[in-house]
Amino acid sequence: MLKESVIESVIKSIVTNKGGYEIDSLDDFEIYVKTNQETHLLVEVTCMYSSPDVSYEQLEEIAKKLNFSKFEKYDEISNSGCDTCDYGSSYGYALRFWN
Repeated sequence: MLKESVIESVIKSIVTNKGGYEIDSLDDFEIYVKTNQETHLLVEVTCMYSSPDVSYEQLEEIAKKLNFSKFEKYDEISNSGCDTCDYGSSYGYALRFWN
């Protein structure tokens, strides 16, 4: 089982953009660890206003750094915020890693 701080650090070091722009402190970039087992990891990756960008190569790099051999991106996340400005929203996806 990995420390949640390690998981968050690895993902945030690799997933650094959304909509072609660098993610910054105003984007409310969050990593939620849902399942953390030796052979299975499930995390939700979200940002306010729009989903963080992630490529197959980035997923592969995350899996390698966290010692998993298989991975997938699935289950899009969409929670709207304020009706007029969308403040407080979160958009993203779930990532699953396993051996």
